[in-house]
Amino acid sequence: MAHNVAGVPKSFDAVVVGSGFGGAVTSARLAEAGMKVLVLERGPWWGRGPDEHRGMVRRPYPRGLTGMLGFLRALTRTDQRGDRVLWSRAAGLFDVHVWPGVTTVVGSGVGGGSLVYAGYQSRPAAGFFDDHYPADISDGEMAPYFKSVEGMQRPQQVPHPVSSREIFNEGLARANLGQSEPPTMAVEFGDPSRPELRNNAVGNPQATCRACGACAIGCEYGAKTTLDITYLALAQRHGADIRALCEVTGIAGGESDYQVLWRDQSTGTDHVVTAPRLILAAGTIGTLRLLFAARDKYRSMPRLPSALGRNFSGNGDYLAMLSGAPSAAHHGHHTMFQSVHRLADGGFVGEAAPPVAQLPLPGPLKRWLAETVFLFSTGREPGTRLISANGAYNPTRFRPNWPAGDKSQRSVTVHPVGGASIGRTPDDGVVDHRGEVFGHSGLFIADGSIYPMAPGVPPSLTIAAMAEREAALMITARP
Repeated sequence: MAHNVAGVPKSFDAVVVGSGFGGAVTSARLAEAGMKVLVLERGPWWGRGPDEHRGMVRRPYPRGLTGMLGFLRALTRTDQRGDRVLWSRAAGLFDVHVWPGVTTVVGSGVGGGSLVYAGYQSRPAAGFFDDHYPADISDGEMAPYFKSVEGMQRPQQVPHPVSSREIFNEGLARANLGQSEPPTMAVEFGDPSRPELRNNAVGNPQATCRACGACAIGCEYGAKTTLDITYLALAQRHGADIRALCEVTGIAGGESDYQVLWRDQSTGTDHVVTAPRLILAAGTIGTLRLLFAARDKYRSMPRLPSALGRNFSGNGDYLAMLSGAPSAAHHGHHTMFQSVHRLADGGFVGEAAPPVAQLPLPGPLKRWLAETVFLFSTGREPGTRLISANGAYNPTRFRPNWPAGDKSQRSVTVHPVGGASIGRTPDDGVVDHRGEVFGHSGLFIADGSIYPMAPGVPPSLTIAAMAEREAALMITARP
């Protein structure tokens, strides 16, 4: 898989690939239990951080004309000819993957998707685990794990008045839906005009929200409760070794020990480490790429289950842009998600506003964006609902299925899930209820790829709760 590979002499009880909602939680809990944990993250440390990270090189989030190139880490197109990397920059913030019919956009950095998600926190609809998971997992059993995550992330409802909420409610009525509610966000809210520092759940200082709306391009003030200042800070406190800009390029093993090959992008060197536990938490796309390569390309794990790749989903993501809508003007003073409505089928509809102030745009274009909103939906038939809601805003332009357009068959998702789903046997899944890969003792998956069915709502909270459960079971089973 690579040449001139250097071994890592330090002994680890577990190697965690990725530091998003699954990897951050798992590494923290295993380290807390006394295990020696190595976390390998392909992206850099971003934004502001607590004092204990002074030894890490943190990069400011991309801003201004000179920072625009920092948004894109990689652009990869996959078709019948295989993968073609059209752009690559190790320290970029977003990965874009283009497949026939679907494009995915995911974050890259220590903290994974928490760096670039809006912060919306929601449990899936009642019955999600009871109806779609093996009998070992139920709604009732998952409840304390959700509480653990919420205790760390401290989600709060948006306290600010939202001028467009009445318009959004009118749109919901046109779509024969109920009333909206303020979104519950993993953000430290306060008075936007008087930001202050507060200690978060692990005792690290965190700024209060300034209502700048930049949640999805990185909160430069540190008000969004990202995983690097909660779970990953806790993991470091208990001795976890977190290595940024270290991209895993291959995995091997099977019976007892696993080998993990990675490239240190800061030095251009290749390394390998062996450990009895390997937790893949590289995000749905990253984990699936590693597993397919191990099974089909390198043949380093030829016995991986045949169900690999099944149940992949974009979570029903659908986005529509409404521009020229003075009734929804926000002028850059807002949280990204302004109002939401939970749907009966488990999905949701929300209104979001773009980060006007942080984009290097001329005045006229900023004024245009100040009267632009996005309607975002997941679940069944989301496009129909958003088209119905359009009339309430009276925009000068309505673009459904943004950015591709309503005539395109291409969909865009920021919530890819499934592909290595939980099953009862190797015939209908890749992992068992503990997240352990069938036939591969010590190999676990802890990210959105293990969903047997899309949850409808943004999956971050559920991924983290499932990781809490996985870690607890790993600790219990430890010899």
